[in-house]
Amino acid sequence: YNLIGKLAGYGYLPGRAFKISLGFILFGWMLFGVGYRRRIVVPTDRSRAYPKDAARAHRLSEDYPEFNAFIYSLEKFVPLLSLEVGQHWLPDANRGKQFRLRNWNLLTTGSLLRCYLWFHIISGWILTALWLGALTGLVKT
Repeated sequence: YNLIGKLAGYGYLPGRAFKISLGFILFGWMLFGVGYRRRIVVPTDRSRAYPKDAARAHRLSEDYPEFNAFIYSLEKFVPLLSLEVGQHWLPDANRGKQFRLRNWNLLTTGSLLRCYLWFHIISGWILTALWLGALTGLVKT
């Protein structure tokens, strides 16, 4: 019923939304790490990330930022935070295992990870605003 009040601890427990935020960041760290290891999280600029001689071996160019699942999760969750990882990596919705229902191809694990990324970003905006608001005394319900 009063979800925002509960998440922000009714303005008196700002740590509640902060703890939930930490849970999201840790969960994202795990998911994005698995996605990277399974080659679902890929460079946004593949031609710059993989030089022609290293494309087959999937060795990153020395000047392309390396992927770090924790930094990626943190950067995507906290609004307006830019640590130069998130803009260079993205889950590829066309990669991963295909989920089927009879004769229909429904989703890939890449598209599920991309959907989670959107949920992760939106949750970050909401929860960060709540715990910052509660911490500064702006949110009291």
